Amino acid sequence: MDEPKTIQFVPARFLESFLAVARELLLRPVRFFEQLRPSGSVFGPLTFLLVCLFISSLLVANVTGASMPLFAALLVSGVVAAVLGTICLHTILISPLFNARLPYEATLSVIAYASIVDLVAWIPLLDIIANMYGLYLIYLGFKTIHRLPPLRAGLAVFLAVLQIGILRLIMIKLTAPQWLDSLIQAIESSSMPA
Repeated sequence: MDEPKTIQFVPARFLESFLAVARELLLRPVRFFEQLRPSGSVFGPLTFLLVCLFISSLLVANVTGASMPLFAALLVSGVVAAVLGTICLHTILISPLFNARLPYEATLSVIAYASIVDLVAWIPLLDIIANMYGLYLIYLGFKTIHRLPPLRAGLAVFLAVLQIGILRLIMIKLTAPQWLDSLIQAIESSSMPA
């Protein structure tokens, strides 16, 4: 029987493989994660993550009228938080507690490929749907690649979001404090009763 075609992001075939991965993640995410075979190299998944975060950071910085430092803060904080959060998640939880046998690259691949939602998560009204779909992709990825039971996959998603979110907020607070403070003020003022 023929082996199913593996679809992964290959930077050497940038546009073709990016669009193929995006299509699979949007239309057939279960199949995508079932056929995903982490190669031992983080170059492809990290490049995919970087591209998604680059585009979304650029769009957020432009739409908000912010400066280059905000763009850099969003991009760097996103990449560093994803990588460090994944290291913590994999070495502390997924590998030892959940007895997962695959290497760190498998966990990073799930987080990196789920970043496809960042391309539209900055758009008001689409943000909630995109972020929920991103959580679903991470859940599917952990459940499928690491063969985790549903409850453990859900716990891994919760902890991944918590770790990556906290790391990203800390990094943005350190690199773009004025923007974060103005964002918090805008959120607080919009939630005040009239």
